[in-house]
Amino acid sequence: MDFRSWLYVSCLCVAGLAACAAFPAGAAAPAPYVPVTDCEAARKLPAEVDAAARRIACEIPADYREDVSRAEALGTILRRHDIAAWLTSDSLNAAGALSSLPGEPAGWLSEENGDRVDVRYFARADGRTVAFAQSSLPLRTPLAARDSRRLDPPQPASERELRLLAAIKLARAQSMTYCANAPPNTVAIEWSEPEQPAQILVFLMSPWTDDSLPLGGHALLRVSRDGSRVLERFEQTRSCVNLDPRELEKVEALTIGHLTSDTPTCFHAFMSLQYRKPIYVTTVRNRLLWKIEDGRIRLLPAGATEADDPADEAKDAKKRGAKPVQARAGKR
Repeated sequence: MDFRSWLYVSCLCVAGLAACAAFPAGAAAPAPYVPVTDCEAARKLPAEVDAAARRIACEIPADYREDVSRAEALGTILRRHDIAAWLTSDSLNAAGALSSLPGEPAGWLSEENGDRVDVRYFARADGRTVAFAQSSLPLRTPLAARDSRRLDPPQPASERELRLLAAIKLARAQSMTYCANAPPNTVAIEWSEPEQPAQILVFLMSPWTDDSLPLGGHALLRVSRDGSRVLERFEQTRSCVNLDPRELEKVEALTIGHLTSDTPTCFHAFMSLQYRKPIYVTTVRNRLLWKIEDGRIRLLPAGATEADDPADEAKDAKKRGAKPVQARAGKR
């Protein structure tokens, strides 16, 4: 099995999927969004706190700040790791480094090291897991992989790599709502939070292909540090709706009903970065409307709609003739 077929293009995600629609392109350019970073809540923060945290303190109600902060951080991490896997696999394929495998394919791992993401590709042979190819993606524009090469001889996987690969294997063995015919895109990172044991976060994402753009089928699993136990799992959606990818070029924004949490998630933040489209999310449980753009999540005022957000002066969707995107049920 070719590693490139595992990686295809990056994935997208949405939520519990109460509804999905899109607004056509061609409307007047919105006024630029200016984050609010100076408010009473922000002034109480330590001086070293960055502007992103101050914006969340000013714009997000206290009950939701922790979840929004985590979603933005993880969404950005997902974007970096996902695009690194994509571009390094392309580079390694061009170099012929993935043309043959020294055993059964065992996946890939991405790791941030300073200003780059390193990606290594693994195989299992003779009872061992070895890295047989590697590449790096510097986190600067223009994005281009470098140092793409076959490892000769292959290198034994490190203790850390074995734990992460075990966590991915365990996560992929779980039953979940999945919305693509291609294998899932995966990202695994080590993670720790205050007063919590160190964990491995494994993201499983239904990939976007030329034929289908899944609006569901994504999951986050918290796995024990040794990769042996699932501690917690979160499924972004309860069902599948797949769109025609060609519709993405025709719309200026997406609007989605989300059933499984009170705030938008890391997958919404990732999707806004991946598709470069604003996403309006209605969290059904608390009837709040959010706008996610460039990975940033903000709560819109009570009474606002996805079409009349006063912050960006978007025109009423009905006046522009907005219609729902044609959707079809996804296949597992």
